[in-house]
Amino acid sequence: MKKMHIAGFALVSLFALSACGDPGPGEQAGEAFDDGMDRVEDGYDSLMGNDGPMEEAGRSADEAYEDTRDAAEDTYEDMAN
Repeated sequence: MKKMHIAGFALVSLFALSACGDPGPGEQAGEAFDDGMDRVEDGYDSLMGNDGPMEEAGRSADEAYEDTRDAAEDTYEDMAN
């Protein structure tokens, strides 16, 4: 059992050390593919109007701010006239 622990620790250490080096061609290709898929997804979402929840929340906050500003301007104009 103790040998299994040592072998497992050695294997985990080997993976940890290999992750510290420069990315290999496989990892670089995977990152490029992931980046490309993110761009495709972003393009599709903007085309279809499917925004993420944070973007929708931000848009709602912006609209609420603009509505409040417009209401304040209207109130000021009503009071000034």
